[in-house]
Parts: sequence; structure tokens; C-alpha cells
Amino acid sequence: MRRFFACVFLSAVPLLAQNHLQGSVPPGAATGPSFEASVGYAYLSMATPTERLGLSGVDANALVKFDSRWAAALDSTFASTGNVLGTGRNGNFLSFMAGPMFYPVVHRKT
Repeated sequence: MRRFFACVFLSAVPLLAQNHLQGSVPPGAATGPSFEASVGYAYLSMATPTERLGLSGVDANALVKFDSRWAAALDSTFASTGNVLGTGRNGNFLSFMAGPMFYPVVHRKT
């Protein structure tokens, strides 16, 4: 997990440096795919017939845009809670989504 956060941090530093130098350096002739990633806290509230369960966990997603119309997305969430309904068992939730994205309409500022 530390390696993942280190990779995310190390990939963000060059992007910040490029933004700082953007006014003094002319843009390059070629462009490549852009990459976005985020990690955050997730809280899920699930209703059961007797009580409401609160599951806490982590959400992570990534997006790679190849051009103005095509991209690939990855999204994952994991949340858990302990002692569900007094049974002594843990409750877990895992969601994973991945696939291509197509933008049929592209405007200059959106």
C-alpha cells in the first residue's frame, strides 16, 4: 500500500512542475494520454429489517484519457463492519468496475 501511495505522489510532482513552468515554456508539439487517480474514504449505510449497518472503507479510481473522445476507467470500493446483527461475524462489501468510456459529444470547455 505504501508503494502505491509513493507512486501516486511521485507521478503528481512532475505534473505540478509542468503547471508551474507552463507560462515560460512553449507547449510541446505532441501530446499523450492523460492520467487521473484518486483514493478516498467510503461510508456505506445499509438498512436491514432490524437495524442500520454502517460500513467504512476505501474507494479508489483511475482514468486514462487517450484523446478527446476515448478513455479507460477503473473504480473500486471496499468497506467492512464488525459484528453484524450481533452474530460476531464481519460484513464486507467489494465493488469493482472497469471498462472503456466514449464521449459522444465534446465541447471546448466541458
